[in-house]
Amino acid sequence: MTGLIIDFLEIDAELIATVDPLSPGIASSYTATRRPFSTQQRTVFVQPGWTLVESEILAAQYPSQEEGYQDVYEDDSGNRYVSFGYNDIAVFYTPQGSLIDRVEIPMEYRSQVDFEFASEQEAYETAKTFAETVGYRISNYYYVDRLPYEELEISSRTIDRSTVEEVLPQGWSSDQDSYVFTLFEDIDGLPMVNSGGHKLSAEYVANLECVIEVLVTPKGVEYGEFYFQYENTKVQSTGEMCDIEEALNLFVKETLTGNTLLIPPLKISHISLVYLGQWEPSTDAVLLRPYWVFEAEETGPDSSGGIEHYYIDALNKTVVHKKSFTGPEV
Repeated sequence: MTGLIIDFLEIDAELIATVDPLSPGIASSYTATRRPFSTQQRTVFVQPGWTLVESEILAAQYPSQEEGYQDVYEDDSGNRYVSFGYNDIAVFYTPQGSLIDRVEIPMEYRSQVDFEFASEQEAYETAKTFAETVGYRISNYYYVDRLPYEELEISSRTIDRSTVEEVLPQGWSSDQDSYVFTLFEDIDGLPMVNSGGHKLSAEYVANLECVIEVLVTPKGVEYGEFYFQYENTKVQSTGEMCDIEEALNLFVKETLTGNTLLIPPLKISHISLVYLGQWEPSTDAVLLRPYWVFEAEETGPDSSGGIEHYYIDALNKTVVHKKSFTGPEV
């Protein structure tokens, strides 16, 4: 979306909306509680022919977390698979997947083209199917990074050599080319994403980071990380969501409050229609609700590089929160 809305407000934005932004349809606000990862989910990654070779209890890391577990399985070829989890997180990995997950490749060195072993879409379907086995309903919106094995090898030089050699005694090869997907839970056809730590409601004091990460190589899924699911979900209210034009009008009205002469030029760079999760730790109550989120950057010669985030309740059709970031020095 591009154009000039008013004299000081330009739009040149990436749009994240998995429904028609001009007719987004009906959605609901839900109350729920966090659902702990269950004993059944503990074995969901286990395949036929795997043998449990190690198992240990993991101590809780903070008061609201229960004891966890770590199980190690081995297949007929001697390959190992690790599954560990607490009540709020479940992780599955192979030694190779764990190593790749530890390697940080700068963004400019990540590949922009698909790997030979699978297209991005084929790898996404593998990651999505894997996440659905854990009980998630996955949105068709996702992030992906392509990690070429050559860049993994270069970046892995910051890791202890013995660790790398133990996992990859033959060295790096195209077998380690990796797609890393960030997936999102689907609620009413919209992705549920992290709200960035912004407080959106007087009743809910924290925000939930709903993270699903899956790493796919030529061998299949070699790393999966899952935070938070929900149960006891109840509809709080249902209605038509405001469309992008109405959301833009609400955004413009909000920016026009006060002295317009003091408003710096703004450029809207991101717009998304998503579900956000909010949490009250004392009661374990969760609120799931759809929002339009606008990110606007200050522009112009005297700009401080500030970034504004505006949160518009898609059901109540009101601006409920504005969060400012005043530049890289903060």
